[in-house]
Amino acid sequence: MVPVGCAADAAVLEKKCKPLEDILLELPVFFADSYCAWQKGGIENGNKLIRQCIPKRTGVSTVTDGEIAKIRKKINARPRERFNFMTPAECFFKNIS
Repeated sequence: MVPVGCAADAAVLEKKCKPLEDILLELPVFFADSYCAWQKGGIENGNKLIRQCIPKRTGVSTVTDGEIAKIRKKINARPRERFNFMTPAECFFKNIS
């Protein structure tokens, strides 16, 4: 799978990130409107997965680094339909070998 673009969620960052499009990424950068959840499906899906482990209104300072690591591992170990039901790691190693 070849990346075709990058999405960011903050118009404030547009001025800072736009130069990266030409300099570093060589990918078009798309900025979603903050009030339009449908423009950022991947982000919203990721938030939903995180919210299964960390309830809304939980202070970020109360979540330990160890808890974050466990959540990250749990999310990254989930098979993805877009990867033919492989985990991201399985897909990565299959495609580099």
